[in-house]
Amino acid sequence: MALGAFQRTVVDDAGNVVPSASIEVRDQVSDSIVSIYSDRDGEVSLGNPFTADTEGFFRFHVAGGAYKISATSGAFTRVWEWVAIGLLQEQDEIELPGTVVQSEDVSQIVTLTQSAYDALDPPDEGTLYLIIEA
Repeated sequence: MALGAFQRTVVDDAGNVVPSASIEVRDQVSDSIVSIYSDRDGEVSLGNPFTADTEGFFRFHVAGGAYKISATSGAFTRVWEWVAIGLLQEQDEIELPGTVVQSEDVSQIVTLTQSAYDALDPPDEGTLYLIIEA
């Protein structure tokens, strides 16, 4: 089974690298800790949470879905929400209430508020819009 990958370098608001931050990956919908791996084939399990390297860099592999990823170091916390992993590259399906979206029909994923979505005239074809509360 090929898994999707996510990688990032943790930086603070001033753009400074945050070394050795604790990284936690949760399912965005259920808020549960998910199984993550250090390899694309899912053979080597990675702890969750795990620690970024001394340059702030981290990478993990996970089944396609929407995730909440948190990086914490002392009083610093950075949270990325509704991170779509594997959804376009792996030909996964996203199950949303009342909807199944095939990834080959989607060229990009955009997160925005309902009012911003309502202002689009018309919405772009091939874009999956995730509506969030402001």
